[in-house]
Amino acid sequence: MTANPKNSKKARLWEHFNDFIAPDAERRAVLKNILETSALPFYTVNLGKHQHIVVKATGQDTGQDTGQDAGQDAAFSPAPVLLTAHYDRAGGSPGANDNSAAVFLLIEAAIHLCRESPAPDWAIIFTDKEELAPGEGVRKQGAYHLARHLKTLGIASPRIFCFDACGTGDTLVISTAADIFTREAYKVLKHAAPAPAAGLRQARLQAVNAARAVGWKRALLLPTPFSEDAGFFAGGLCAQTVTVLPSWEAAALAALVKERPRFAEVLAGRDLWHGDSRRLIPETWRVCNSPRDKTQRLTPEHYPALVRFACELCAQSAQP
Repeated sequence: MTANPKNSKKARLWEHFNDFIAPDAERRAVLKNILETSALPFYTVNLGKHQHIVVKATGQDTGQDTGQDAGQDAAFSPAPVLLTAHYDRAGGSPGANDNSAAVFLLIEAAIHLCRESPAPDWAIIFTDKEELAPGEGVRKQGAYHLARHLKTLGIASPRIFCFDACGTGDTLVISTAADIFTREAYKVLKHAAPAPAAGLRQARLQAVNAARAVGWKRALLLPTPFSEDAGFFAGGLCAQTVTVLPSWEAAALAALVKERPRFAEVLAGRDLWHGDSRRLIPETWRVCNSPRDKTQRLTPEHYPALVRFACELCAQSAQP
């Protein structure tokens, strides 16, 4: 599978995709190897049992050799824009769309940002432990511990954009699920102090502006499934999820939410995907975390637009 990029380095990147989704893949090791062969500056940061992999803007120096453990502090110098994609996957699933495609898209964006069109200040974080086992709460997410750690370092208001399930579809979906986290946090997160809504509005506006700047033809504000934005919010930081859907699924979801506004809670709450409501969830999202999440469902012809969108978010990092 390849996104058919023009740049040979980017073409070689996608040659590793099948290695990343192989049933026995050690995904962290594969990811690090890809970053090394792409000559991208990256560092690993261990927070408890989770290991996050950080690619930093050109010129940001942690004092560590590329690929080494940067401890807990060095890799997190303040950056106004953080792009994230979780690299773990559900057991028994190839994880092609959830979330391998987004990982590779952000690697491609990093190659562009570091070499072709440097942006002033950004970081891309490949996060660990987005997928939760039965009975685990949102505080088990790697994003939760990452948010708490960023706050202890005084990084209290980055604009965080979570790229999740970005491999299938032509319609950019800018998630409104976080509205539920802020409005009804006690139901969704059982957490009494959600992140400030003002930061969320700024991040969402930046996503809308970036989509317009790169000429995205189809972009909608819609609720989305449970993602690592929940962990960030539980940890006290705003996070804006972005994903994609086929146009017909996005249109059907928009009509459904208009008719049944409470359906947004079905999507945002991971324990609510049962019974009759499940059949209403877009097919692209229903197959996530299942053996059906294969490369055959991916639509790489739309990946260049997603890479441009990610780069534009970073290019806007100097804006207030």
